[in-house]
Amino acid sequence: MPATWISRVGALLVDAFIALALGSVLGFVVGLIGGLAGIATAPGTLELVSLQLAAGVLGLMVYLTYVCLTMVRPGARNGQTLGKQAVGIRVVRADGRPVDFATVALREIAVKYFLFQILAIVTLFVATLLDFLWPLWDHERRALHDMIASTRVMRA
Repeated sequence: MPATWISRVGALLVDAFIALALGSVLGFVVGLIGGLAGIATAPGTLELVSLQLAAGVLGLMVYLTYVCLTMVRPGARNGQTLGKQAVGIRVVRADGRPVDFATVALREIAVKYFLFQILAIVTLFVATLLDFLWPLWDHERRALHDMIASTRVMRA
């Protein structure tokens, strides 16, 4: 049975919190190391912008790594991040088979991140909003990124 829209949102919020916590710990450790090495003493504008860009890239890498590694777990937890696991949903391929790394990378990195980030810029976030809301009126409760990646989100 397809997952409800609210369960998808709940999983997203749990995963965002986990990724934020992981990124914060990693950022603290990197900042501590940088401070101990004397790198962070009175940075100028260019250094601050560089640090912010690096932090953004690092945060994105943490999130995508977390999502990809948790979703490709073998067995009963395949297709589940910790957030999806908490709300009782999972991602499967359109034919019902478990997801593999290629499917997860296509869905999470190529489509959800890169494609919809580019479309967000071009469409002033209308495409991203449509993708987020699409399961509300789709009879299979699939988002646009699910259709592109040939996946479904089902109750576990």
